[in-house]
Parts: sequence; C-alpha cells; structure tokens
Amino acid sequence: MQAAQQYVRSAVTAVVRVIQWPGEFRHRILYETIPYATTLARGLSQSAVDGMEDFSLRGAKGLVIMAFLGSVLWVLLCVAAFLTLLLYLFVTPSSSSVHQEFVVDLDYRLALPSYTVYPEAVASANYDVFVQMTMPETLQNERHGIACLQLVAQAKQSLEFNRTKCVMLNYRSALLKFMHTVYYSFPFIWGLKRLEQTKLLLYARSWTVKETLSNLTLTLFDRGLQVTHVFLFFERNLFGLEFSFYYYPLSTFAAVTVVAFVWLATSAAVLAVAAGYLHKRYQLAHQPSPRSKPMAMDSLGLRARSSRPLMPFFEAAGREQDRESPPSGSSTRLPG
Repeated sequence: MQAAQQYVRSAVTAVVRVIQWPGEFRHRILYETIPYATTLARGLSQSAVDGMEDFSLRGAKGLVIMAFLGSVLWVLLCVAAFLTLLLYLFVTPSSSSVHQEFVVDLDYRLALPSYTVYPEAVASANYDVFVQMTMPETLQNERHGIACLQLVAQAKQSLEFNRTKCVMLNYRSALLKFMHTVYYSFPFIWGLKRLEQTKLLLYARSWTVKETLSNLTLTLFDRGLQVTHVFLFFERNLFGLEFSFYYYPLSTFAAVTVVAFVWLATSAAVLAVAAGYLHKRYQLAHQPSPRSKPMAMDSLGLRARSSRPLMPFFEAAGREQDRESPPSGSSTRLPG
C-alpha cells in the first residue's frame, strides 16, 4: 500500500514538473533554436537559387540531350517491336496446319469396315499421328476382345506409311460395374455421360512426311466390334521460334523484342561513335597547320610572336647604352 502511494506521489511530481517546464523550454526554443533554423532556411534557399541558376545555365543543354536520347530509344523500341511482329507473322504457323483432325466413318457394309481420307492440308513436315476410337461398353464388345485397326498412308507414287494397332475395352468386374453405375447414375440419367470407353492409339511419333499425301485409309479387321466415333489426328511438331511463338506467344514476343532492342541500340551506339571518330579525323585532316596561320601585328608593324624572341636583345642593348652615357649632372668638355 505504501509502495503504491509512493508511486502515485512520484507520478504527480513528474507531471507538475512537466507543466512547469514549458516556460523555460519555450524561452530556449525562441532564443536559441530559431536562429539556427533561420540560418538553415537561408542556406537551403540559397542552395535552391543556385541550383535553379545552374539548371537555367547548364541544365537546359543536358535536358535537351536526355530528351533526344529518350526519343531515339523510344523509336528503336518501336522499330524492335515492329520487326518482332513481322517475325511473328512470318514464322508462326496457323492452327489448322498444326492440329489437323479428320472424322472417320467406317463403312460396315464392307467385309472389313474401312474409310479413306484425302488430306489436302498435310504438307511436308514432322508429325505425330493418333487415332481416337470410342467404343460402347456392351456385352458384344466385352466378349469380342481384341480388335485391330490398320492405317495406310499413300503418296502419289509410293506407300508412305502402313501400321496396325490393336485395341480392347478395359476389364471391369461385376462389382466395379455396379459401383461405377451408381456413382454416375445422375449423369447417366441426364445424358451427360455414357457407358463407353475412349482409346487413343499412337501410330507414329515424329514421322517426317516427305511428299504430299494423296489418301489415308483406316481399316478395321473385325466387323463385329461396335464403334461409336473414330477420329484421325495429325499433330505437327514445331521447333525453335515456331514452337515458342505458337505455344508461348506473349513471353516469346517480349523476349525477342528486348533482344532486338538491345541489338539496335548497340548498333546505333557503335555507328554514332564511329561517325564521331571519323568526323574528328576529318576535321583534324583539314585543319590548317599552326605555321600557316597569320600572326597578329602590333602597333609598330611587328609580329607579336616574333617580338618575343627579340626582347632579350633590346634589353641588353639598352643596358649597354646606359653604361656609355655620362651620368646626369656631370659636365663634358669639348676639345679646343
């Protein structure tokens, strides 16, 4: 209790002292701090005035130079972006030439269901060839087992490609079928999902088409296999700038623009330095020599530069004449 009372008394004493201090503290601020602040303000104002005068006299030229350099760099950046745009339009292939899709309608009236595609847009390039086949999960397909699908590509005068792939439905037990049906019951009811499986068959990877293909024939070697949809895909493999511009257009455009801008700026700087050096050499080559320069004439008609070497001679002659002449005030006798 006494400790608390002592703490309260010390706090009240401190507050009273703080209240009594403002008079002396104000006196020190007014009569000691203000002169220093006035001196500092004068120095800052004088520095600002000197800076403005220096800017008005010498900073204007630097500002003009900086504005000129900024304009030149902006023009170079625009030129780099324009060149990159032209490169993008020239290099980037169209989407139809990269991803080509053909619908295959197998003719089941034939003994071996087949279909022939006439690809006019498949040019000489490097491709990955896929066949996407969709089969319903019926008892007939489950009992059928493995089926084979053949792809034959022909050019005008030669056979370019001939491969066969086998396909079958994934095996599912009765319990797994029941669980799958219950889990997707609502999508099955609303028609959002079907009881079917899709298989993707890779027929060729990095296949180089040397000649323009005339036709593509897909043949199913088992007529009993039920097929819903069949698609043939040609995926063109891109390399270098084609790949970068097609799959990453924005980042590639920015990177190529920066590289082109740096190259243009460096070339412009080198050309400017070379032009300045040649201009200086030209001025030095056509500048008149110091010997051929006309010398300034003084009031006596003597050349100013030639009078400097004769100064010691005139000074020596004057001293010798002073020694020969009699001193002032002495009489000289004349003979006879």
